[in-house]
Amino acid sequence: VQIHTPQRHLKHTTLMDIHLLLLLPMCLVPGLRFLVLAADVAMLMTSRADVWLFVVFVLLPGLIDVAASCLLAVPMLILGPVGFLLTLVWMFGGLIVVPLLHAAVRLLQFRRGELDWDGSSFRDYGKETEAAVAWAEKHEKLLGSDGRLVLCGYSSGGHVAALHALTSSSSKKRRFTSVVLISGIYDLRTQGWDGFKEWLVPLFNLLYRDILGCKSEELRAASSPVAVAQSPKLELDTDCTWWVLSAQKELMGLQPFESILFGVSELCAALKAKGATVKRATCGLNHWLLIFSFDAFAKSFCESLSS
Repeated sequence: VQIHTPQRHLKHTTLMDIHLLLLLPMCLVPGLRFLVLAADVAMLMTSRADVWLFVVFVLLPGLIDVAASCLLAVPMLILGPVGFLLTLVWMFGGLIVVPLLHAAVRLLQFRRGELDWDGSSFRDYGKETEAAVAWAEKHEKLLGSDGRLVLCGYSSGGHVAALHALTSSSSKKRRFTSVVLISGIYDLRTQGWDGFKEWLVPLFNLLYRDILGCKSEELRAASSPVAVAQSPKLELDTDCTWWVLSAQKELMGLQPFESILFGVSELCAALKAKGATVKRATCGLNHWLLIFSFDAFAKSFCESLSS
């Protein structure tokens, strides 16, 4: 069972609105200012409606903006001071037009029920994963399975897979031959951060609240595989092998964000303390390019299962 799903899509959180505010100065540059909207719509499209939002609110206005800027460039130069004033109006107009278009996109998403202001429609990734595992167990013949089950998660799915494997093990409901965690986030706790990291606490609390619904330190701890693995009450299936994969430089060495989001040492230590077999592997250059090197690990991993 392979999973890669956040509890809530990034584009439906306030994080995208914050990043648009930070990039607001780009709205002064004709043409380029619509890249700000493109980051919110085009890069995170998940439905046909998003394609139309991109065409109507990003592509067409962007093309008009570029074409108008090119056509008006020479006349504005000829007009002298008047042309200079018109150029300023055209540039600063982006500070009004682009936010209005962004508000229109958000309004349409709200009308379609895609926005969740109070968190009432957060996905229950635990139930989704349990349903997928149960389906795989029920359809062994269809899948050509010999009864062994491997749980694998990448990125946000690594976080989900780790939590599910830990809670399933403690409840004795499920048994996995192996758990493969790939570049996941394993510790959401922010309490006790010091130094420069202390300044980042509000940002990460917002991140975890908006995407995962963790509004307090208690909820962040309950959703942290490291904290769950460190629980004195947890009993692990010692026959299950835990593979923990990381890229060489998840965020190209950008600290402290890389260690905050993708640190694995505490999780590995907690699993080993419970008697689990933990194997580490490095795969790929960074968090996104890792997938292009994953086939080598997958081949050797599958061979180890068949031996």
